[in-house]
Amino acid sequence: GFPGIESEVPVNIGVKVDAPGSHIETIITSNLDAIRVLVYTPALTKQDKDTGDMHGSEFNFKFYIEKDNDGTWVEVLDKTFSGKCTSRYEKSYRIDIPASWKSSSFSQIAVKMERITPDAADTSINNKCFWGTYTKIIDNKFKYPNSALIGIQIDARQFTSVPKRAYEIKGLKIKIPSNYTPYDPGHCSKSGYRRHDRCTQAGGTWSGTAIGANLYSGAWDGTFITGWTCNPAWVFYDLCTDDRYGLGKWLSEAQIDKWSLYEIAKYCDAVDNSGNFVGVDDGWGNKEARFTCNLYLQGNQEAYKIVQDIASIFRAMVYWQQGQITAVQDSPKDPIMTFSDANVIGGQFSYEGSSRKQRHNVAHVTWNNPEDFYRQNVEYVEDAEGITAANNQIISTDVTAIGCTSQGQARRLGKWILYTEKYETETVNFSTGLEGALVRPGDIIKIADSHRAGVRYGGRVSSGSTTSTINLDTPT
Repeated sequence: GFPGIESEVPVNIGVKVDAPGSHIETIITSNLDAIRVLVYTPALTKQDKDTGDMHGSEFNFKFYIEKDNDGTWVEVLDKTFSGKCTSRYEKSYRIDIPASWKSSSFSQIAVKMERITPDAADTSINNKCFWGTYTKIIDNKFKYPNSALIGIQIDARQFTSVPKRAYEIKGLKIKIPSNYTPYDPGHCSKSGYRRHDRCTQAGGTWSGTAIGANLYSGAWDGTFITGWTCNPAWVFYDLCTDDRYGLGKWLSEAQIDKWSLYEIAKYCDAVDNSGNFVGVDDGWGNKEARFTCNLYLQGNQEAYKIVQDIASIFRAMVYWQQGQITAVQDSPKDPIMTFSDANVIGGQFSYEGSSRKQRHNVAHVTWNNPEDFYRQNVEYVEDAEGITAANNQIISTDVTAIGCTSQGQARRLGKWILYTEKYETETVNFSTGLEGALVRPGDIIKIADSHRAGVRYGGRVSSGSTTSTINLDTPT
């Protein structure tokens, strides 16, 4: 019922009961899906001759159509204008061509309008009827692949102009592990509530992933299925491998380290070692996934930038290793190696601290608030101790939380930034031998520097050692 190819033709004739034959329009066409007619009245009033009061009036009219001048008129519209108006009022009506006519083909369509209500007898009644225009409509037969098409009909009595529209979308189905039940953020049975606590306080029922629900069942065999998910790790994987809107034309699935992404995804969903959902606190007494990604991409962007942006959602960096794109996440893990005086060239460690200006104590995190029609809101996060230590000087940073629709997640991002800058203030540089080849970017290592520790924690086996005697490089 929404326009395709349209062509409007003016008519502008007054329709009267005593002149029915003059209200016929013939349309020469063999390809027509519908006709839209516009009817209007300059005014609709009836004056009481005794008191002079103005009241409403009405008139009734009908439309008929005929095919190929066969003399058979089919009634397609019977409407009435009723009410009171002192200025022009108009309304349009769509008349669909019968399917049987289109299937048998035709060369012309005739449209006739008749006024049923008798014409006004005197000037105390204003109910003139006019046929304004007719519009020839050929509905588009286009397909809309990979698209969601929405049409809305709006009552002009409620809106003076076409209002702005916004839509909440569920998004794409993407590739997810075959043993994975996606985390569901949930929704309320009552509209307007986007948080669990507010929903239940209002008497609504909240549905979504419950504490203890199993999201990762057993061991993963490396295969994928298709489904909805807001887990940023699998959004990342899909963007890297899809050949329509992602990098699939240049990267194969074998070039993505899906096994590291699987571990990252579990951390994003905040599950325990058995794959059961435990969640993290959202700040309002509810439990939610640690990281979620809810966004839509429009327009072209540099591939490397968008890949890095998505990776930043789950606190990761991306690098190329052994023919694969690998993502490494800043998350709790065990150290894999210790570097000491014994396996560092010259036993030299060089330290450098960060500038105090880089140690922010306030973070302004921009996120999209679903309770505010997904408008951008700013979450203020502060380090009270850091502000005090800086003599109450505010050193702030602004950051945008990509794909973030959770206030709790935005707050956690701000706290992570402030914590990192407050406690991770030092970098260390050193040179080593082949031992360093075992360490990958993002791995956790230990530094055993005897100059700082006051004791030597590492050493080497020196020459002259035998099967029964081991010589050390230094006395213990």
